[in-house]
Amino acid sequence: MQGRPDSGGDSRDQSGSRHAASLNGTGKTPPASQRSAIPRAGQSSAKPRVSSQLETPRVAHTRRKVARPRKKRFVFLGCLVVFCALFILCGIIASTNLIKALNASSGAATTAAHFLSSLASLDYTQAYKDLSPDITNQLPQDQFIQQGQTADSRYGAIKTYSEVPDSATSQDNKQSFRYTITRTQQGPPTYQNPYEIRIILQSGPDGSTWKIKEYSSALFTPPPLKN
Repeated sequence: MQGRPDSGGDSRDQSGSRHAASLNGTGKTPPASQRSAIPRAGQSSAKPRVSSQLETPRVAHTRRKVARPRKKRFVFLGCLVVFCALFILCGIIASTNLIKALNASSGAATTAAHFLSSLASLDYTQAYKDLSPDITNQLPQDQFIQQGQTADSRYGAIKTYSEVPDSATSQDNKQSFRYTITRTQQGPPTYQNPYEIRIILQSGPDGSTWKIKEYSSALFTPPPLKN
């Protein structure tokens, strides 16, 4: 029994040939070796594109913490303000102490000068008022006046007096000065003229009142001449 030719297979080959012929535009069926190169319907002939540039993987960068310059400036300005405040405070304290020292020295020197001025003008009562209780409790006013009058009659009255430069000293609430005394000497010289005396003053409880605590005995008894 003869087999029937495969009509289905022939029909598929023929249809494929016709389709290939229509694709190449010649109307002719291409050889079987070239059929495989012709794309079938529904297939794209374009080749897949391959990117020639490889994407570089991105690396995550860590952000560095940078110290803010404002914070440093604030610290610097704060230190500068504190330093200036301390400097001003020290200046105020030093100025206050200097003013107090100058006032104390001025007050003591004024009292000493007033004492000698009263003696030079023969006002012994006024001079006695410049003495502190350390002296007045032991030396009555009448006796003080008698000493002054005797010295003036024997050696001459006080003519001039002047503070010795750079002789002022200070310790606690005391001030000391040296003065050069010149008397109106009468007769042949029997004592040193001029001569120096020392006056020590002490401030009162308020710190503003100064009184004479001690004076040299040479005030009323000048030192004798040196042989």
